[in-house]
Amino acid sequence: MVVRVGGFVAGIIESLSGFACRLGALAVFAMMLLITFDVVYRFLTAQSTLMAEEGGGFLLLLATFLPVADLMRRGGHIVVDIAIRRVPDAPAAWLRLVTYLLALVYVTVVFWQSIVFQNQVTTLDRKSLVLLFPFRYVQPFMILGLALLWLVLVVLIVRHVHALLWPAAPEERAEAVRRAHGPAEPVVEEL
Repeated sequence: MVVRVGGFVAGIIESLSGFACRLGALAVFAMMLLITFDVVYRFLTAQSTLMAEEGGGFLLLLATFLPVADLMRRGGHIVVDIAIRRVPDAPAAWLRLVTYLLALVYVTVVFWQSIVFQNQVTTLDRKSLVLLFPFRYVQPFMILGLALLWLVLVVLIVRHVHALLWPAAPEERAEAVRRAHGPAEPVVEEL
């Protein structure tokens, strides 16, 4: 029963992170359109639109923080694993768990500080310098992305601990750890 509920909750978290990733992709597309419009406008009028600079910055925040949880879930972040490749599988799996826990602590602190910053932005009614757009409407996307990343890290930690503590057989344990972490070897595709 607990495993089913946990799987259901993990599925919801994964679906939310996938949806946030698609929103981040839309932000990249909107940024592309905004910059293209600015280039054409600058060519025709020899002036820049003020919206392209500030709007591009706001969209960059969305494109950065919304997809971060889905990238973590898929193992898409940059991983430096020179040392861990030389460690046997069992200690390497425990080392990965430690890195997940450290990441969870780090994301918790950044998440908490982003909430503090959101409170300051809202209380002081801070706005952008040129367009005077209130930051309180942009900052929640950073908080949402960090919250999803925190939840995905919790799911990864639970799966990793489960794979480490309740292995059925050595081969199945190695496979479960690989599934929980993603591919151990980097995938290199030839063009």
